[in-house]
Amino acid sequence: MKKYDSILLKNNDPYQEFNLPKNCEGVILEKNNSYLKVLFFNPLNIGQYLITTVHEFDCIKLNDDISPKYYEYEFKNNYDLILKHAVEKFTIPNVNEFDWVRLNVEKSKYAKEGIHKGEIGCVMSEKAFQNCVEVDFVNFDDSIIVDIDDLEVIKRSEE
Repeated sequence: MKKYDSILLKNNDPYQEFNLPKNCEGVILEKNNSYLKVLFFNPLNIGQYLITTVHEFDCIKLNDDISPKYYEYEFKNNYDLILKHAVEKFTIPNVNEFDWVRLNVEKSKYAKEGIHKGEIGCVMSEKAFQNCVEVDFVNFDDSIIVDIDDLEVIKRSEE
């Protein structure tokens, strides 16, 4: 494995403190002996990423369609910005697809859509995007994007 290779984390046990899931994908930023500094992408919260060091034996190289030259270009031009927005630990969304939720806050961004504190809705996707999910509120025509922290689960989809 070498710099800018795409990898898959096969053994996540040593990295539980970062909430790295098994089979998490990442890109090698540096290699030092058998250790890899990797940019991992959160598969459950799109747009969130972290940088940490893992042992090369815990990973496998992916044969993907993205050229290492692409990563080299992106990292060379945006490395400071990438570092600035990296998180220390992945956020695992506390809501699932088809969970019933209640809006717990009154915010102007929701009020503009006619949604107010106490409204009930259903989560429409299994994945979050930058810590937000799509919610279809009862008695409203369209679903809207809501911050996960503004929601309370009132009934799990598996119940």
